[in-house]
Amino acid sequence: MAKAVIKKLLAKPEVLTLVREICQAVRLPVCICDCEGTMLFGDPYGDQFFSRTISINSEDNVIGTVKGGEDCTIVASTLQYMVNAEFERTALGRETLEKYREISMLCDLGAKIGSCMDKKEVIKIITGEIRTMLTADIIAVLLCDDNDAIIEIISDDGSDGDLLITSLEPGELVENFLVTAAPEIVNDLTADSRCTGSPQIFSSMMCAPLKIQEKTVGYVCVGSLDKREYPARDLKLLTTLSDQTAVALEKALLYNRLKETFFAMVRTLAETIEKRDPYTGNHTKRVVDYSLAIAEGLELPEEYFLRLELAAALHDIGKLGVRDDVLLKNGPLTNEEFVQMKRHPTYGEEILKHIKHLKDVIPGVKFHHERCDGKGYPLGLKGDAIDITARIIAVADSFDAMTTDRPYRKALSLDVAFNELIKFSGTQFDSAVVKAFLSAQVQEKLGMRAHGRSNTDA
Repeated sequence: MAKAVIKKLLAKPEVLTLVREICQAVRLPVCICDCEGTMLFGDPYGDQFFSRTISINSEDNVIGTVKGGEDCTIVASTLQYMVNAEFERTALGRETLEKYREISMLCDLGAKIGSCMDKKEVIKIITGEIRTMLTADIIAVLLCDDNDAIIEIISDDGSDGDLLITSLEPGELVENFLVTAAPEIVNDLTADSRCTGSPQIFSSMMCAPLKIQEKTVGYVCVGSLDKREYPARDLKLLTTLSDQTAVALEKALLYNRLKETFFAMVRTLAETIEKRDPYTGNHTKRVVDYSLAIAEGLELPEEYFLRLELAAALHDIGKLGVRDDVLLKNGPLTNEEFVQMKRHPTYGEEILKHIKHLKDVIPGVKFHHERCDGKGYPLGLKGDAIDITARIIAVADSFDAMTTDRPYRKALSLDVAFNELIKFSGTQFDSAVVKAFLSAQVQEKLGMRAHGRSNTDA
């Protein structure tokens, strides 16, 4: 490209006109050639009158010559100025394009991780973007605990596999990675005194700390197996990416804390129910386990699992509204008492509707006593009109009730309970849910012995 600059300049009418006007004004015969000696402007037969040859340069390379008399420096200086301006313009355009690409990628990155609430997913996106923008064999995010000790390394080696996650004990030696308090390039790790005594698989590295409100929560490291000279602009880009990573991680960590608090609240509610009814110890946990196993057997989409887990944990929350003399009665219920007990799904809805984040859980709680034949309660819904989470919980809840001791009867054997599910499949229970529950896959997951029947019997 450099060799063709003079030719391109002289191809522009305004440049060619300017050179001609200069030559005419000072009555100056000149000859302008490219670096290979091909004449681009002037008299091809004027060499015998030329006493000077002046080089036109670009970055210490000769890209052309101006031949003429003593005054040909005027043309040479003008041409050199235009060549310099052309290269500066080209360089500025290239730099502007690179900056635009970087800004575009950073904006895209912000959009990708802005709504991401999973720590591992945030790091996966970040390492992918770093690999797109920078040259690296290994990219790693090192995370610290509250005492600034590195406890986890999540790395990407450029393969198509998952990220490699390494957990460390506080104070355990971190090998291969040199972490620095400020963004830094170390182009020769073998010669760095900080690496003495520690084996290094990398030759060159860059490191930028992850900071949240002035507190270092980790580091982003980029390593090269071969020695290389990382430019300052690469470190600046890495620092910008690490800042975005820190913001996204802070959001993900905050979300996870809120999520943990939320689940703790749900567990507390579930435990409150069981404390009111001592005969159902661990009933809630078993119903949750059965329900999630059934969902896997049905191969439900991932988005159903959290809703199902919460609904199963809270399916009996409405029993908080049932009188003790009914809930804790040691014997069969009267018709009037049974009417009272049948209100607990509706009570559950009334309790949960005040919690915004549990709105999607209500159908599983309210309708888990509905029947596929329409003879259930509280609304008498049929078949697919019953939410799938409620149909799953109905099977899980009934099975656990049958296989645990109650004040008024002893637990049924597994085989008898399985046969009851099969007997009422398609009437009381959803046949597909029963079939999934009885499948070998689910039975193995739950650790139950085979019940001796084909899945098709359901």
